[in-house]
Amino acid sequence: MDLRRAFTLIELLVVISIIALLIALLLPALGSARRAAQDMQGLSNQQQQGRAQHVYAADHKGQLLVGDNIGRFQSNYNLFSESHSRLMANGLFLEDPGITDPQAYYCPRQDSRSFQYDTSSNPWLVPGQRTRSAFGLRPFNHKYEPVIWRYNSTTDKYEPRNLANVKITLPTLEDYESDDGLLADVVSTINIVDSGHENGINAIRVDGSGRFVRRELFDSALTNLGTGPFSVTKNVYAQQVWEYAIKRDEPTP
Repeated sequence: MDLRRAFTLIELLVVISIIALLIALLLPALGSARRAAQDMQGLSNQQQQGRAQHVYAADHKGQLLVGDNIGRFQSNYNLFSESHSRLMANGLFLEDPGITDPQAYYCPRQDSRSFQYDTSSNPWLVPGQRTRSAFGLRPFNHKYEPVIWRYNSTTDKYEPRNLANVKITLPTLEDYESDDGLLADVVSTINIVDSGHENGINAIRVDGSGRFVRRELFDSALTNLGTGPFSVTKNVYAQQVWEYAIKRDEPTP
């Protein structure tokens, strides 16, 4: 006797409802797992940059690459100049020690196309156009003096200079404390933080250790940085992010 029978319509609807319910329950967990994996990948990319710093230092009398390109601490993420089509700052890691994966300069959680790899608004090393990283270098030296990457027509390279446009020597590993911040997700404006992890940033220190810095620690400085144009007067707030939140895990004043 054949006991097989087809599903009734009601049974089929019940099964579909159960499957839909399970999917609804699993999707948030899958989304959280995906974001956590992206957080870890972003920090891993920063740590690769940190290792490159130490290799570079070993080849250059202990010097670390730090600085921005206009003397405003909010502009510390440029890798390639549009005006001279030359590598600058930590873009030099592509030559020495030779980072081969450009994704090491980017965070998968960053939604802004201006800080993603090879987009229309951030092309990868295209002559005449600027290339940004999703990570920002420490924009000043161990004395909190601006380090600015400027073009030298004689050498056809970018080199570190001070505000008076005088060539300076980069600080060395020995100049810093081990917990000084060295690299972090870009934190120049509220918008760019919102388009990334939202509730904080990844950062690494001179000793190579990395961690997530909660937004509540630097929200005061971030509010003062605002969303408007960069300015020298805002440098103090960017400095607070590095000196308090990133270095000491303390709230900015």
